[in-house]
Amino acid sequence: MCKIYVEKSMKNVNFIIYNLFFDRKRSVISVEELQSLLKEYEIELSSNEIRKKIQPFIASGLVIDNYDSYSIVSHNGIAM
Repeated sequence: MCKIYVEKSMKNVNFIIYNLFFDRKRSVISVEELQSLLKEYEIELSSNEIRKKIQPFIASGLVIDNYDSYSIVSHNGIAM
């Protein structure tokens, strides 16, 4: 696994969230898990702010909204 170090900045939040989604051993993640993981980067976002940040990933088809969690879409279009 490759670790990525990013400058702790709100402009990098989308990049950090993207990496948290796609560098996971599990393919399902909840907003609460994302909040906890973002705290490791000293980033505090509300659940609504996180949902707004995830919307582009849903719109592009990379992530599926499962109401209380999110799933990563595999290369063949099926949720992992």
